[in-house]
This record gives sequence, C-alpha cells and structure tokens, in this order.
Amino acid sequence: MTCPSPSPPAGDSMGPDGCWSGSAYVDGDRGPVLFFTGGDDRLPYRQRTGLAVSSYATDRDTDLPTWTMKSEPVTEAPAGLPAGPGTAWAENFRDPFVWEEDGVWYQLVGSGIVDYDGSQVTRKHGGTALVYTARRPEGPWKYRGPLHWNDLAARPEPGEVWELPVLLPLPGPRGRRTGKHILLISPWWESFNTNAVKHTYYWIGTFDKRECRFVPDHEEPREFDFGEHFTGPSGFVTPDGRSVVFSITQDRRSEQQHAQSGWAHNAGMPVSVSLRQDKTLGVEPIAEAAGLRGRRLAKIRQASVKEANRRLAGVSGDMLDIEAVIEPRDATTIALAVRASADGSEQTLLSYDTTERRFSIDRRRSSLDPDVRKGVHGGAVELEGGQLKLRVLLDRSMLEAYVNGTNSLTSRVYPTRKDATGLRLTAGGGSARVVSLDVWRMNGAYDNPVAPAAYDPPRPMDVDALPNHDFATGDLTGWTVVSGTTFSDDNVITRTDWGWGGPFYQSETEGDPTGHHLWGFNPNAGGDDAVGVLRSVTVTLGGDGVVDLLVSGGNDPDRLYAAVVRADDQKVLAKATGRGTEQYRRVVFDLSAHIGERIYVEVVDKATGGWGHINVDDVNVPVRRE
Repeated sequence: MTCPSPSPPAGDSMGPDGCWSGSAYVDGDRGPVLFFTGGDDRLPYRQRTGLAVSSYATDRDTDLPTWTMKSEPVTEAPAGLPAGPGTAWAENFRDPFVWEEDGVWYQLVGSGIVDYDGSQVTRKHGGTALVYTARRPEGPWKYRGPLHWNDLAARPEPGEVWELPVLLPLPGPRGRRTGKHILLISPWWESFNTNAVKHTYYWIGTFDKRECRFVPDHEEPREFDFGEHFTGPSGFVTPDGRSVVFSITQDRRSEQQHAQSGWAHNAGMPVSVSLRQDKTLGVEPIAEAAGLRGRRLAKIRQASVKEANRRLAGVSGDMLDIEAVIEPRDATTIALAVRASADGSEQTLLSYDTTERRFSIDRRRSSLDPDVRKGVHGGAVELEGGQLKLRVLLDRSMLEAYVNGTNSLTSRVYPTRKDATGLRLTAGGGSARVVSLDVWRMNGAYDNPVAPAAYDPPRPMDVDALPNHDFATGDLTGWTVVSGTTFSDDNVITRTDWGWGGPFYQSETEGDPTGHHLWGFNPNAGGDDAVGVLRSVTVTLGGDGVVDLLVSGGNDPDRLYAAVVRADDQKVLAKATGRGTEQYRRVVFDLSAHIGERIYVEVVDKATGGWGHINVDDVNVPVRRE
C-alpha cells in the first residue's frame, strides 16, 4: 500500500530540511491532526515541532490523501529552557507525542538535560521528555517542565537524549482503569554507542496531570523487547480503550544491502499493553492479528515432543502464526526451531531455559550468508503455572515472539536456502509435554503476499577454501607481509565499531561467530600514514571461478585495493577499493575465464594521509583440490 506524503517539505515550510517523526491524534469531527518534527538548518537549534491538518472534515475521505501544513511552529526550543537539574538540550528537540484529555492537549517532546557554558555543553544529566499543554492543537502551547528524566550517571541505559517518548494509560484485566501509565522511550547518544538503535525502555508509574510529572513505580528502566530490533515506539488508545504500541523493526543490514534491495526496516506488529494482576507489564499482539490467519496446518493436543514433531513433519512456511503451550516437566530446555532447513544447516531457535528462567533467540545458524547478523539475545521470563505459553508470528524475515503474555522478542532471520521453512521442537535434559500446538498459514494484511525474489544459489562443493580466508585464527596465519608496517597480527580484530562510528558489518559465520576481520588502520603502526602489502598463499582457481570478498576503507583504486593476481606474470585480474567508509560491502569477481590458473590475493596500501587504509574480510576463493 502506498500513500502520498502528508507533509512534503518545501523551502518556505515548517521543515525545509526535512520532516520526520511525530504522532497523530483525532481531533473530534475535525478528523486527524499530525504533529511532526520540522528540520530547518537556518535556525540556531535546527529542530522544532509543527502541525498538519487533514482534509477529512470537508471531504470525509478516510484514505486521508490531502494534508495542509501550518506555517507557524507548534513549539520551539528557546535557549535556557529550565529542565530539572539543568537546561533543556535545545539542539535535540524532536519527536512530539500528542494526546487530548478532558479538554487539555498534551505534547511530549524528546530532549535531554544539560549544563551550558555559553553555547557549549559542559555536562549531560540524561534524557527527558519535555511537557507542553494547550487548549487546541494550534496552541498557544505552555511549557510545563520535564515529564521525567534519567540520571545518566546512575542509569546510563536510557541515554543522553530520549527519542520518541510515549505515554499511555495501562488498562487492567477486562479493560478496567488502573490509574497507571507506561512511559516508553528510545535512547540516543551524541557520540557513537554500541547500544544505539537496539533498545526501547519503559517505566510503569502514575501521571500527575496537575503537575505534568510522571512518578515511576520503579527507578530502573526495563527492557520492552528482548530481541534488539524493536525501536521507534509510538502508540495510541483505541476507541474500545486498548493501549496499542507500534514500532520500527530494524533490519540490521548494511547500506549496500539496503541499496540492492530497495528497502530498509519496516513496521512491526502492533501490540496491546496492559497492567497484569501482579502489577507487571502485559504485552500481546493486537487481537486483530488473528484475523490474518488462513488455513490451519496443525492442531496438536496432549502429545510428546516426538509425536508433535511427527505431525509437524509436513508443516512448513515462512508466513506462519504459531500458538503453543508446553509443560517443560523435567526438561531443562525447550526449543522451537523455525525457518529450519531439512539438514539443520539453517535454523533459528526460540528457546526457554528452565534453570536460568530465560527466553531467548539463537540466530547463530539462522543463515549461511556470512553478511547476515547473528547472535543470541533474550531476557528473564517466569513460567506461568509451570507452562510455557508461546505465540510466534513469522512473516518472511520478520520473527516476533510473545511469551506468557509478559514479554516480546522481535528479530530478523535471512535464510539462504529455499527449504529453510520447517518447524521442529526439542526438549533437552528430560521429557516435556506439548499441551497444545496450533499452526496457521498467515495471510497478507493488504493483498496477496509477494513471493521472495530469489534464494542464494549453492556454491561449488568440490573445492577448498583459501587458508584463513576470514582471519578466523585471530592473526595473519596463511598470509605473508610482503612489505611495509601497516599489516600485522594487531590488525586482525573482532570489533564491530571503529570507535567513532559503526558497525563494520564484518562476516559472521558458525566457524567464526565473533567476526574476525582485517582492519587496515593500525594506530600502533602509523595509522593512515603506514603503508604495506599483504599476500595470501598461491592456489589454483577452481569451481565456478567466482571470487567474492568484503572490502571497505579509503577510496583510491591505484594505491589502495584488494586484488586477485595471476601468479605466473603478476597480472592483476580484478581489484576493488573502499568507498571512504568503514562499513564493508561485498564485491564479486567473475573470473571463470581464469579457472585452472594459479592466483593469489593481495591487499595493497600505498596511500598515506586521511583514509589511507584498506579493510578486508571473508575472501572466498574456490580453490581446486590437487
């Protein structure tokens, strides 16, 4: 489904340099109003909030194709705005979340609290949501102070700035009012942080409408989703009183993969949040998700794991809705494998450890593609009445799991094999009982789903690999330093970032899960000013003759490159340089015309100064077996 942009930025608009995140609300008969962040680089602080109004009041068109952007800002961040222990960080003022209650409009704006010395930030206290109130969307809006904030020194997890703050009432069992609210935020840091764009945190507490303050029931921020892909929360209250949260599901792919596929990230399944009887958070997919169920593929009751697997043998798919209730009994682990190939070379495990009381996802074998992110993620979950209650929504690469109605886990899987569509159960350390297990085909929400375009073709099996092609040994074993000082064992690292940014997106495989790679920038050996040449062993090119590798770093095809060289006459058959970025891209050379020739791979750094380095990983050469 495609829609026209409601607020295209223009030079004389509220957002000449871009319009981005905010929220919408239905203003009675007037229809929806849209609050957004407007970017204007001509302003001292570049960000402010704006308003757009739909034409619904006059045309009653529920597709909402026409919007009018108001020319005046809703709120701006003036210098010296007092906020808690310091001043609002005026350079970070975005993501309005708006609602109306008892005739009063409330607006939260994501920001941080800092100390200034003139125009310089001298101390960061933590993130916050600034509160404004008004009698109508157009204002005037009155500043009411910070809703809540985190003490960065004591609680660093929520970051230096809160992005996308959301405040929603928490209904109790059967929808009754509880007087409690949930405050959700996405953390942001000014400098690179390895936790950025991975987490959403929340607090349960009370909203004091008179003082416009949020009083948390617990000081520690809690993780909303265990999968490190659930970000960008927003939400609303439905006409029947449910509080619904929706999100951006990160795809964890490189910029090269984004460009090649034509898309990046997508919306996750909306979830209903509530307050359980034990005063903890309840999280479940919205009831409407069940409306996507198609044909039932399995209905299993009171079965052993062995019997359940026998009946699951004929069930497969990459768009499935799964519900299971399992009693672990004396088993120490229960695991459901999804997107599993017949031989198990690709599978993703959703598992519960009864000893650690931990629910997790294991993606270490989710894909044979070395460029796909892998790993294990999870969090603490208590069984309910001795049972594990699991709901899994599988939608191509999307995997969303909900356990015992208390926690969610959102992730991504990118199998390469066409047969990676199977389901399997396992019980480790003892026997378990499958109380119930139902599987439905999941239909598309809008129309017929488009089938995946292609799967990776199998690579030649009757070949060997280039020795230490992915630097998995942690050093330069199998490689020779021909000259210079820029390459040494110190260059082989497992870091996912380069200190001032990231990620590298280096190769991750089952044989090298920590992701060793060759970073050409060695600060202990001259950094960008060092030069040198590194060479692999000489091999005979075999198989299909296709060579591929990851490369990044400086852009200088004459002095900075990775090359395939013919050994007999030192002719460069193919080479690639970086593109002025540390993030890897996959380069493919079709050298089928040179099958049977003796070749080696050479990494050359003859450049000095800025970006005078080259990075290499996962050099795949089909080596003919002698």
